[in-house]
Amino acid sequence: MGNLRIVIAALATLCAVGTLLARGYSHVSWSADLVATYALHAAYLFLAFGILSLLIRFRVAAWIFLGSAAVHFAWSVSEGPPRAAAGAETVRVMSWNIRFGEPSGEKTLALIASGPADIIFLSESKKDFNDELRASKQVAEQYPHQLLFHNFAK
Repeated sequence: MGNLRIVIAALATLCAVGTLLARGYSHVSWSADLVATYALHAAYLFLAFGILSLLIRFRVAAWIFLGSAAVHFAWSVSEGPPRAAAGAETVRVMSWNIRFGEPSGEKTLALIASGPADIIFLSESKKDFNDELRASKQVAEQYPHQLLFHNFAK
């Protein structure tokens, strides 16, 4: 049982250090950035593993997991949304799965036409909706350049 406690504490330490390093160096490498993207997910896992470790009395591992969860949560809460540098040009993107909830065509077209997005990506649109989109004068005025693919959802 003593060896298992050491192994779990070592695993907790490796996980915590790995994700924290990835967050700290996410600007350096693509792979570190990818790991850093899941740091908040890791925090929830660390919390669960910390509670589980407490329940089975692996106290060292529990405190490492719980401490790691606290650091990850605090780091995530302290970060605001990413912002462009002052004076930099930005691109606003709207992405929407059209079939989610099957919204009415009129409401969806009105939302698209009112949106301040530069690029709109609509997934799982039906042929009928694409026909409405093409026919909408309001959308055409706001977005004169449209590219619609022809493999429609059924």
